[in-house]
Amino acid sequence: TDYYTCDYVGMAKAYRTYLEESGVLTRLTAEDVKEDIPLYINTFGSTSTTKKILSIPVNTMAPLTSFEDVQTMYNELSAEGVKNINFILTGYTDGGLDDTQYPNKLKWEKSVGGKKGFEELVEFAKENDIGIFPDFDFAFISGNSLFDGVTLKKHAVKTIDDRYSSKKEYSATKQTYMSFFELCISPAYMSRFYEKFTDKYLKYEPIGISVSTLGDSLNSDFDEDEPYNREDAKGFTTKALEYISGKDETALQVMVSGGNAFTWQYADHILGAALDSSRYIKASYSVPFVGVVLHGYTNFTGTPLNMEGDVNYAKLKAIETGASFYFTLSYQNTQKLKEDEFFSKYYSVRYDIWFDDVVEI
Repeated sequence: TDYYTCDYVGMAKAYRTYLEESGVLTRLTAEDVKEDIPLYINTFGSTSTTKKILSIPVNTMAPLTSFEDVQTMYNELSAEGVKNINFILTGYTDGGLDDTQYPNKLKWEKSVGGKKGFEELVEFAKENDIGIFPDFDFAFISGNSLFDGVTLKKHAVKTIDDRYSSKKEYSATKQTYMSFFELCISPAYMSRFYEKFTDKYLKYEPIGISVSTLGDSLNSDFDEDEPYNREDAKGFTTKALEYISGKDETALQVMVSGGNAFTWQYADHILGAALDSSRYIKASYSVPFVGVVLHGYTNFTGTPLNMEGDVNYAKLKAIETGASFYFTLSYQNTQKLKEDEFFSKYYSVRYDIWFDDVVEI
C-alpha cells in the first residue's frame, strides 16, 4: 500500500524523499512561514545618463528606485493588505546597473541614498518584518577598474583557444547569441572576493543577500595553466554558498536565481525557477515537476509576471506549482532604461502602472 506511483508525480515524490533523507531539503514548518504567501519585487537602483548643466552635457547617475522609494512601495502595498514582501535590490552599489563593480569593495550608490539610506532601509525592514536582498554577482563582471582587486588575466575564465569567456543572451531580433561584455569569473578564485565581501556586508546586520547568478550559472575554465571542469566549478560554487549562508549566526537568508539542484541546500529563496516547459512544437507535455519537489520545502518563483507575454497564463502556472508571485518594478525614471541596448527590454516596469494589478493578483 506504500509505493510511488508510476508517473511524474511518483518520480518527483521519490526524488523529494531522497533529497530530504540526504539533508538537502527540509520541510517548512508553521514557524517558517507567514499567513500570506510571499510577494517578490525586483527593483533597479540607478543607471547612468547624461544631463546638461549650463548647456554642457555631464554624465551622472539617475535613480530608478532609491532606498526611500522601497519604503514607500511597501507602505502603499501594505495599506492594501499586501505585507509579506521581499525586495531584491539590483544595481544599488557603485556603478549602478550599467557599470556594476565586482563585489570586492562595498560602496552604495549615492544617487539611491548611499550608506545611510541602506542602513535606514534595513532598520525599516526589521521593524515591518519584510525581506531585503541586495543582489551581488560573483559569477560575472561587467565593470573593471584599476583598484577593484580583479585581474582579468588571472581571474577571468578562458576558452579553449585562450580568449576571455563572456555571458551571452539569445536575441530573437538578430537570431543569434549576443554578448554584453559580462566576463565570466573563474569559480576557483571566487573565495578571494566573497570572504572579504561577506565580512564587510555583515557589519550592516542585514536580513538577506541575493547571489543570483550562483544559482543558474556554472562556468568551466579552460585556462591552459589552471583548468577546471564543470564538476570542479560546482564544488567551488557550493563552497561559496555554504560560506555565505553559514557565516552569520543569525542565519543570513540566501536568495539565488534559476535554482540548480546543488544550491537547494543553501538557498532560502529561489527566483526564476522553471515552472513550464520550453513549449516548443516538439514538446509533448508540460508537467510541474519542480513544483512537486520544492513546494512546502522552500520559497520559489517563476519569471516576473510583468515580463511575461501572457500574464494570466503565468499566474495560473504559479498557482499550479505552488510558486510565489514575482515582479520587476522600478519607482521612477524608467524611461532612462530605453537608452541602453540591454536594459531597453524592461519597458514595462513602472511601479505606478502595475500597482493595481500587483494588489489584485
